[in-house]
Amino acid sequence: MLRERSRAVAAVLATMPINIPLALWVVSSGSGGDARVTAEFVRSLIVSLIPSLIWLGVVFFAVRSGWGLLPAS
Repeated sequence: MLRERSRAVAAVLATMPINIPLALWVVSSGSGGDARVTAEFVRSLIVSLIPSLIWLGVVFFAVRSGWGLLPAS
């Protein structure tokens, strides 16, 4: 398996934002290619990633402290 060969590659593949390029395409197409609208959408995406990063930090510290994955999530 991939995780046995490279944990870093497995982590990158697990966290790839698959829906973000699609959402960017939809917003850009819907706005007629208006760069201002697309930039505003990208800014909102960045802001919305903050809670996810905080949650991942909490899960990281919980798992590192010995909690199982299910209680940590």
